[in-house]
This record gives sequence, C-alpha cells and structure tokens, in this order.
Amino acid sequence: MIVYIVQMELVEQKPNKTDPFKYVLGVYTDPEEAKQAGTIEEGWRYGKYKFFLHDYVLDKISDQKAAWALKELMTENLITKDKRLG
Repeated sequence: MIVYIVQMELVEQKPNKTDPFKYVLGVYTDPEEAKQAGTIEEGWRYGKYKFFLHDYVLDKISDQKAAWALKELMTENLITKDKRLG
C-alpha cells in the first residue's frame, strides 16, 4: 500500500537557522486528498508555509536493502562461526 505524507515547510527561514521549520500535516491513501489538504493548509497559514508531498510504500523493506542485510548477516555468520544462520 502506498501512503502520501503531506509535509508543511516554512517558506521564509531565519538566516541563522540551518534546519527549516517543518511538520507533518497528515498521511493519506489518496494522493488527490493529500494535495487538497496541503493546498488548504497553505491558505490557512496565509502562504507562510508550502506543502510537499512524499509517497511511501507501507510495510515493505526495499529488496536492495533486504539483500544487503542478508549478505551482511551471512558474512558475519562466516566470520564468527555463528550456527544460528546455518
């Protein structure tokens, strides 16, 4: 399942601040509803905040990261002679 995270970020940052002020407005399953929520919040905040939409696959480890983890575990198994992994 893909979820859509609406993140709000302050448009004008203070010059001495390195990390922009931002917050999560909400998480949605419908991308159009997520965009609408972001647009409404921009108006609610009088244009001082802009929304960003992030999509994320829920309950799924990337295949590339899973393969890396398996390789690392097997390498560790060979080095330490740990019998738990075969």
